[in-house]
Amino acid sequence: MISDLELLQILFDYSTHYGHLPSLVELEIKTGKSKNDLVQSLEALEKVIMFCGKIKHPQKI
Repeated sequence: MISDLELLQILFDYSTHYGHLPSLVELEIKTGKSKNDLVQSLEALEKVIMFCGKIKHPQKI
């Protein structure tokens, strides 16, 4: 599994450069990781961000 910090850095750099977040296909190309690994990492990152209170879960608004 890709580290959360590494994935967060890729997301930040990509969005800064292109103005939007990458698709899963683009993340697979950038990281060389499988879709399942990326989904697990994104879910873990989402839990950390929600725990820190930085965003509210869209389904709970």
